[in-house]
Amino acid sequence: MDYVQILSAAPMDRIRLVKSRLPAWRAKAIIGDLALRSTLASRALHIPVSTLNRKTREGEALSQDGSERVLGLARLIGQV
Repeated sequence: MDYVQILSAAPMDRIRLVKSRLPAWRAKAIIGDLALRSTLASRALHIPVSTLNRKTREGEALSQDGSERVLGLARLIGQV
């Protein structure tokens, strides 16, 4: 995931990403990029580890709220 590109994306593009709902595997990829423990990251994102694992395993997308939080984290990473 290109975090700088997400940071510089137009607001309407970010809204489209949230409304289309991010796949759960993207959240796990971001957590992996940060080398965070799943429990710590899920607590920060307010997405239970079990939900994240199940949605990843079943190829499902996050909710719009979860997608917005993950996208916000990606934008923060892009600032670094």
